[in-house]
Amino acid sequence: MSTPVPPLRVALVNGSFEQPAVTGYEILPDASQTQAPKRVVGWLTTASDHMIELWRSGFNGVPAAEGAQFAELNANEVATLYQDLPTTPGSTLYWRLYHRGRLGQDTMALDIGAPGSPVEQRRFTDGNTAWGYYTGTYTVPEGQHTTRFAFRSVSAAGGNRGIGNFLDGIFFGTAPHLVLTKTAAPAGPLEVGDVITYRINARNEGGGNAENLVLKDTVPQGTTYLPGSLRVLDGPNTGAKSDAQGDDQAYYDAGADQVVFHLGDNASAAQGGSLPSTETLPAGTTVEYRVVIDRVSGGRQIRNSATASYENRLGERPGLLTAVSGEQVTEVGPAADLSVVKAADATTVTVGQIITRRPRAGRGVPGGSAGIRRGRGTREIERHVTAQPHRIVAALDFIEAGGRQIRNSATASYENRLGERPGLLTAVSGEQVTEVGPAADLSVVKAADATTVTVGQTVTYRVTVINTGPNHATGVTVADPLPEGLVFLSAEAASGAYDPAAGQWAVGDLAEGAGVSLTLRAKATRPGPVTNTATVTAAPPPPRRRRRAAAVGRRQHRGAAARGGSRQRAWAPCGTSPEPVRPPPPRVQIRSSDHLPLDVWLTISLRSVPVGDRRKPICT
Repeated sequence: MSTPVPPLRVALVNGSFEQPAVTGYEILPDASQTQAPKRVVGWLTTASDHMIELWRSGFNGVPAAEGAQFAELNANEVATLYQDLPTTPGSTLYWRLYHRGRLGQDTMALDIGAPGSPVEQRRFTDGNTAWGYYTGTYTVPEGQHTTRFAFRSVSAAGGNRGIGNFLDGIFFGTAPHLVLTKTAAPAGPLEVGDVITYRINARNEGGGNAENLVLKDTVPQGTTYLPGSLRVLDGPNTGAKSDAQGDDQAYYDAGADQVVFHLGDNASAAQGGSLPSTETLPAGTTVEYRVVIDRVSGGRQIRNSATASYENRLGERPGLLTAVSGEQVTEVGPAADLSVVKAADATTVTVGQIITRRPRAGRGVPGGSAGIRRGRGTREIERHVTAQPHRIVAALDFIEAGGRQIRNSATASYENRLGERPGLLTAVSGEQVTEVGPAADLSVVKAADATTVTVGQTVTYRVTVINTGPNHATGVTVADPLPEGLVFLSAEAASGAYDPAAGQWAVGDLAEGAGVSLTLRAKATRPGPVTNTATVTAAPPPPRRRRRAAAVGRRQHRGAAARGGSRQRAWAPCGTSPEPVRPPPPRVQIRSSDHLPLDVWLTISLRSVPVGDRRKPICT
C-alpha cells in the first residue's frame, strides 16, 4: 500500500504579532499596503483605513500572552482581522488563540470558510484581568482550496469603536508532519572494515510544531557502532554528543544496539524538544553517527532505516505520530579469511637476513589446503604464487628476534571421501626452528645546558648512551672531538674514559636496559660559526659459524632533547664490523662586540640526525 500524500501545509504568518517590532503601541498599515516602509506582516483588515494596532508587552500594564507583542482588534474602527490560506479539501486544520478584553468584557467571533462566505465557528467573551485560551479544529470541505481565517469584533466594553478585543498567540494550520531523509557516506561498494557515516535529516513539513521529538536508529546488522560518533550537525543543540545516557540530548543504547537523539528546541537528556515547521526552520535538523563494517557483511548488502516519534499538541489531547526514513542500502564487497603455514630454508640466520618459507599441500587430496603465517620478528618482503608450491620470502626485521629461536610448524586439512560420508583429517609437520644471533639497540642522546653563552663562558654537554636490548652490547665508543672555537676544560664519565686529545669516549660493555652518561665542559674562545661532528661505533664479537654478513641500515630520526639536543642509534648484526654513524654536526654560532664582553654570545643549535634503524642490533 502506498503512503498517502500529506495535506498541503497551512500555517498563519506572524501569529503572535511580533513583526514589526513596536515601542509602547503603534497603529500601522496592514500587509496589503506594500508601499508603506513599516507595516504589519501577514495580516489584513476590513477597516477602511487598512490600519492595525499593535501593543508592546507591558504597555498600560497589559502583558502579552505569547512573545513580546499582541494586537487590538479595534484600531480606529470596528473591523475584522484575517488571513487567506491555501488548503487541501478534506484535511483537518487546528486552531488556537488567546483573547482578552481591554476595558471590561469584550466579545469577538471566529469565522472560518471560503473568502466570500466564512462561517462563524465560535464566540469568545473575556474580561480585562486575564487572557482566555481556546482551541478547536476545522475540516476543509470539498472543493475549497482557499480558506479564510478571520476574527470579527462583536462588542467591546466602553462603547468606543476604536477600543477592544486583544488577540495573541494565534495558530491556524495543519498538524506537524515529519519527513526523515537518511544518507550513507561513502556510497559504496565498500569493504569489510570500512567506516560508514549515516546522516539523518528531520524536517517538519506540517503546520504545527513537532513536539517531544525523539529519533531512533538501530545499528544495521553486520556493523558495529563506532563509539564517540554521535553529533547534531545543524538545527537546535548542534555539536558532539556523549554515548552515555543522561549526559546530553543523545546516547547509544548498547542493549538495543541503537542510537537515540532528542531533537528540537528545549530538548534535554530526558525528553525530546519542539521542531518548528520548515516555514521557520527550512533545513530542519540533521544528526550523524558512524559504524564499522563487520566481516559477516562481506559480499552482502547492509540495510536499515531510521524512525522518529513526535506529538501533535494542537488538539485537546496530544496525538502520537511516527515517521520512517527510506531504506538505506550499502553494497559490501566480498571478503575471504586466509590461513597461512610456513617453512624456512635455513635454521640459523642473523637479523636482516632473508628467510624463504615454502608451504605445500599434498597432491591429489580432495579438499586439501595449506597456509602461511609470518613468524614473530619477521616481515614479508615478496610473495611468489605459481603452480609449484608457494614461496614467501620474509626478512628478519625486528630487534625482538635477536638472540632467540623462531619456531613454527605447518598444518594441512583434508578429507577422506572413500566412505559414505567425507571424513575430515589433519596433518602437522615437524616444528621448524631458526636460530637468530643476539642483537642490541643503542640510543645516544646529546644535550647542552644552554643555547646562548658569551665568549669566555663554559658550555656543558651531556652525552647519554642507553642499551634498550634485547641483548648485551660490547665495545661501545662515542667520538665527539671539539671544534675550533671551543676549548676542552673537563670530562666526567660514569663508565669508561674520555680522551680529550682523540675526542673519544670509550664506553665499553653495556648490559640490556643499562645507560651511562658523559659530562663534557668546554669554553667558547672566539666568535664565528663552528661545526661539531660526533661519531658512534660498536665493536663486533668474534664471528660465529653459519652467520652471514648483512648490510648496515640507516633511518632518519626526528626530535631532539630538551634545550637543544640530538639522538642517534647504531647497529650491526653479529659477525660484522659496523660502519660509523655520523650525524650532521651541531651548528654553533659565536658573535662578538667591540664593547663589553657581555655583548658576546654563543648560540648552539642541535638538530635531529640520520641514524641506524632502531630495529637493527649492535651484536654481542
